[in-house]
Amino acid sequence: WELILREYDGHLPLVVRAVPEGAVVAASSLLFTVESTDARCAWLAGCVEALLAQVWAPIAACTRAREMRGILATALQQTG
Repeated sequence: WELILREYDGHLPLVVRAVPEGAVVAASSLLFTVESTDARCAWLAGCVEALLAQVWAPIAACTRAREMRGILATALQQTG
């Protein structure tokens, strides 16, 4: 952590790439990647990725709710 404070002024030497917010993607798609820009901090990418992975549960719940809404809307249109 002292290396990050000293050489990066406290900013994490990471690159995070993610699909755009609200994008509809296949279930097997990656939502984000985390890369370290400094080999001395390679461990940091795994730590941050583990933290970001915790957002997966609400995203999965929203995805299921969206699919169910579509199914129910179709059924409602068919049955009146």
